[in-house]
Amino acid sequence: MNIKILDKPCPNCKTKISLNFYRNREEIIRCPNCKTLLIENPKRKIASGIAIFIGIFLTISLSVLKVPIYIGLVLLVFSFGIALKLIDLMVIKKDLIIRNKQTNQISYVDNSDWQEIVNNSANKENNFEILENLST
Repeated sequence: MNIKILDKPCPNCKTKISLNFYRNREEIIRCPNCKTLLIENPKRKIASGIAIFIGIFLTISLSVLKVPIYIGLVLLVFSFGIALKLIDLMVIKKDLIIRNKQTNQISYVDNSDWQEIVNNSANKENNFEILENLST
């Protein structure tokens, strides 16, 4: 089940990209318009995590102080809203898109990482194949 809560603009072409609420925050996203690789800004990710933590802490603190529960819930929803607004995407540079032939898992790597994979599998079968070269 995908719940699309927010749209964020691509830093390159400003196309709106829908992000799922339950997505992995380390996941690499590809812009549908300009095909650049995007990932969540790590500094903003930490700031949104702090906002959520503060909201949870305040909600628990207010419930201990016998303040009505709806005030704590409003603060919690407000902190989640701030955390969602803090999410921002940034462009990352990778050279190759590869696929594991056994698991069909797709990865984004640099040329140096690809050379290391090739060197490690010099005497045995290479389970990876290059799907796309992004550096051209």
